[in-house]
Amino acid sequence: MKIAHVVSTFYPRIGGMGKVAYEEAKRLAVKNHDVTVFTPRYNNEKEVEVIDGFTIKRLFAVVKSGNAGTVPALFFQLRNFDLIHLHYPFYGGAHLVLLASVLWRKKMIVTYHMDAVPSFWLQKIIQKVYDFLFAGLIFRRAAKIVSVGSDFITNGKLRRIMENKTVEIENGVDTKQFIKKDVNSSDLLKYKNKKVFAFVGNLMSIKRLELLIEAMSRINRQDIVLLVVGDGYEEKKYKDKVKDLGLQEKVIFLGQKSGSDLVAVYNRATCTVIPSEFESFSLVALESMSCSTPVIMSNVQGARKRVEDGLDGFLFNSNDVDDLISKMKVIIGMNNQEIDKMGEWGRQKVQKKYDWDNHVAKLCTVYDNVLAL
Repeated sequence: MKIAHVVSTFYPRIGGMGKVAYEEAKRLAVKNHDVTVFTPRYNNEKEVEVIDGFTIKRLFAVVKSGNAGTVPALFFQLRNFDLIHLHYPFYGGAHLVLLASVLWRKKMIVTYHMDAVPSFWLQKIIQKVYDFLFAGLIFRRAAKIVSVGSDFITNGKLRRIMENKTVEIENGVDTKQFIKKDVNSSDLLKYKNKKVFAFVGNLMSIKRLELLIEAMSRINRQDIVLLVVGDGYEEKKYKDKVKDLGLQEKVIFLGQKSGSDLVAVYNRATCTVIPSEFESFSLVALESMSCSTPVIMSNVQGARKRVEDGLDGFLFNSNDVDDLISKMKVIIGMNNQEIDKMGEWGRQKVQKKYDWDNHVAKLCTVYDNVLAL
């Protein structure tokens, strides 16, 4: 089967949608499918690259804004595929996928990852116009819509359109890569005797890193540290906030991390904190728990099902810094044995429930059913 995956962010850019598309493409290639991933070319990445058995084509974006990009060549590139798999949202590209599906008469499935929440007023206007013009048409055209979680679909803004054609396929984690292991990095060993909190994600307002920074400023202890992994539009704002609060020794920005370097951060962390005001699923939670590291998670729809409160982590009331502080203090007060027990519970859960091979097996069934229609 010749399959096109279309996604707004992809390797080497860090992002949840890109990670999902990567894991799917890699495992589809193992099953001898001919897979090409189409994504905008944002910087100086290779235009065409073959990795893990599949092809990446990074297309020139006429207009770029954050993770949105208008890529006219996409329409013509999709003509010779058996199936088009769109990872939504992709502002600037999704309407071209729709047009190609209609004119080239190609079956299309859509993975509905999230409702985008833009930060700036202009982006909000563009999103509203784009959704008004295209979102309904895209989801009606789709033969099937893949949901990453029932909680998200039940409350998603396009739920009425999707009710009769949605299949739930939860995301997974590579439990062979994300494992508990000794940390040998000299940059991380210095925190061996501290309670380490980790934040992993794009530095944008929806992730609410400022809530975690405020919590760090209000916990009057010298034996705690926050490691921030990621970059993004608001990196400077967060660094300025840390400097203004005098937290340079307690909040450390590590930049983007991937592979073994990211695994090392999870392993050094006592706990991973996800303070987002919105998450449709949260791969970060799975990665952390797969490394036997507990999670403190904002109690928001979509992501809250990843954490069993009191067993493999804690849920706190969204945007409530006092509640966040109270959960962080519980972690600080726990001994190593208690932390390890909580971490092991999370590890066992992801091994049983969240597996990429099972995810792709279900996806292949969807593909087969769609092509048989």
